[in-house]
Amino acid sequence: MSPQEIDKILQRYLNDESTPEEQELVERWFDAIGEEKQELDPATRQAIQQRLWSSLKVAKPKRHNVAYFARMAAAVLLLAVSTFYIYRQFTPSISPEQTIADAASATEVVASGDTEKRVELCDGSVVTLKPRSELRFPSAFGNQREVSLSGEALFEVARDVNHPFLVHANEVTTRVLGTSFLIKAYALEQDITVTVKTGKVSVYTEQASPKTDSRQEIILTPNQQIVYHRNENQTVKMLVNDPQVIAPQSGQKTSYTNMAVPEIFRALEERYGIPIQFDASVLSGCTITYADLTEEGLYEQIEIICNALGARYKKSESSIVIEAEGCK
Repeated sequence: MSPQEIDKILQRYLNDESTPEEQELVERWFDAIGEEKQELDPATRQAIQQRLWSSLKVAKPKRHNVAYFARMAAAVLLLAVSTFYIYRQFTPSISPEQTIADAASATEVVASGDTEKRVELCDGSVVTLKPRSELRFPSAFGNQREVSLSGEALFEVARDVNHPFLVHANEVTTRVLGTSFLIKAYALEQDITVTVKTGKVSVYTEQASPKTDSRQEIILTPNQQIVYHRNENQTVKMLVNDPQVIAPQSGQKTSYTNMAVPEIFRALEERYGIPIQFDASVLSGCTITYADLTEEGLYEQIEIICNALGARYKKSESSIVIEAEGCK
């Protein structure tokens, strides 16, 4: 209570305009400073006011037990958490796309119609924009090479271990050092897809996962992809539907004569960059007498070999698993 408030209560008390509660309060004040109720001129009232104010200021604080301070600490913590939540909810964040788009030197390239557009960046990287796609990037990169994509594009990134390359595509960011990959992230579509052709990339979401309360980060290698479902804020990792050869100079032989099955699987692993899991002890004595698989894709080759063995195969998120009991 301020001196001005004390003065107003005293004035109402002396004018018989105070409430019963205020009357009781003033009488306690007089008792506390040893004064009797009296008619007060302004000077006397001011003196009493000062004495009251001084007595209130020097009054000893109440002693509180541990439970009181625990409640106070909990209240402070609750206030801090609530303030942070309100700040996060109602303070607009600046997305990486906004940062790139707002840069004074930002360049925007649009592939309109049904034609692709080839874009060469200042670091030597090449981007092939698919139709109805848009790319934004600065004229010069800093410590990180950052671009923003809406739509679909194939990236062939010049390797630079000191300057990571980041592609922001709606809610998904892809981070690489040097590789080639395809991103499909149209604004009106519900899924975002990142597919790796060569090298290794790190893909993470801008939003925290509802299960872990942290951003989802996934490492992809050749012939792997992620699909981010925007409505569910969920990311699924899988093998691509049509794996492409990543090492044509190795394991080129796709016509097999009297060749051990484990050796064939190891050659396919190297050729496509996809791990093939099998029990070597079970298949060690199995051979393929003759098979020309030159025109077949990876899954077709695996299926033909499994049929010859009486085996089965299945795809996991990052490998092919052979289930066999021996040679047929």
